[in-house]
Amino acid sequence: MEVSFDAQKLVGEVNDLVKVQLPRATFMSLNKALFSTRQKLQSEAKATFKSTVKFTQNSFLYEKPVQVGETLEARVFIRDDAPKGNAPSRYLNPHIRGGPAYQTRFQRALTNTVVRQIDGRNVQARPQGHPA
Repeated sequence: MEVSFDAQKLVGEVNDLVKVQLPRATFMSLNKALFSTRQKLQSEAKATFKSTVKFTQNSFLYEKPVQVGETLEARVFIRDDAPKGNAPSRYLNPHIRGGPAYQTRFQRALTNTVVRQIDGRNVQARPQGHPA
C-alpha cells in the first residue's frame, strides 16, 4: 500500500485557515460578545433604576474590534457627552464604581441655604455633607 500527498497543497490549506478563517471568526465572536454585553447593561439599568429614560438606556455603547498589531482591541463604555444636561457617565459612575452620588444643580444650590420656618427659626435646608 502506498500513500502519497502533496505537502504544499496541505500547507496552503492550513495557512488559509490560520490567516483568513480564524481571524474572521475571532472578530465576529468578539463583536457578538460586545453587543450582548451592551444589551445586558441596558437591561440591568432598566431593572435597577425606577424609571429610566431611553437616553440612559442607550448610553451604553461599544466600539467594534480593531486590529492593533497582532491583537484585536474593543471596548464597552458609557457615553460621556450629552447634547444638553448631564452626561450619563457622570450620573451612572457612582452606581457602577461606588462613591458619592451625583448631585444635580438644584441639590448643589440648596447646600448651605438658610430657610426661615413658620415659627421664626432659621434652618439650613441641606447642610454641607448631609446625604440627599
